[in-house]
Amino acid sequence: MTHIISSIAESVKNVWTAKFLIGLMFVFKLLSSFVLVFPLCLMYSSSFGANVKAPNLLSGFDPSLVIDFVYSWRQTLSIYFFMLILACGIIIVAYLFLSGGFWGILRDQVKKKEIAIPNGPPENTLEKFFGYSGSYFGGMLKIALLMIPLYLLAFLLVIMLNVIFGSIAGKTYIWEVTSWRMVVRILIAIFLFMWFKMTGDYMRISLVENKGEPFGVVIRRAFRFVLTNAFATL
Repeated sequence: MTHIISSIAESVKNVWTAKFLIGLMFVFKLLSSFVLVFPLCLMYSSSFGANVKAPNLLSGFDPSLVIDFVYSWRQTLSIYFFMLILACGIIIVAYLFLSGGFWGILRDQVKKKEIAIPNGPPENTLEKFFGYSGSYFGGMLKIALLMIPLYLLAFLLVIMLNVIFGSIAGKTYIWEVTSWRMVVRILIAIFLFMWFKMTGDYMRISLVENKGEPFGVVIRRAFRFVLTNAFATL
């Protein structure tokens, strides 16, 4: 337990030391949210800016508002959803590109502490960051594509284990959130999805730590590490 806490503390310290990464991630997420939400906010404001029913959308959900909104923007919404899908795709690719820089810079910080590199001339962090982003983009994209079937596998395992659990402990309805059976079902889902997510993180760590190795070797090393340290990684 002490080792786990110290590892978490060291991770937070490494990220906090690289304030450049925190700021870049904040700006990236802020711009992404703005691109996705701003067109919809403009349409909503144009439709309901002078509508006396508008406050009811949050205080007492009024379906007529949604119907009016869809009818008013029935042609524009199809374009918006197409642009939304396109923007999401671009944002995902941009995130995969930037993630290589994040992992590369954090790897450098850890190595500096391990081998105690003396302070030298200031480095161009921005240049190194985008260098790592381009260098690891292919591997990050492969990992992201690999995670799609893994998450589908996790979803199927959750369904299968819930069916088995339901046949043993009895049927549970989704609104029974305080039932111990529902709590167990939720914990099963959280455990499986967190385990697969951690597997993806260790794939990225293995990719950065073992640059130049075949992708299959990187993936096998990550799976072996997570399987042998299942509870420590969670």
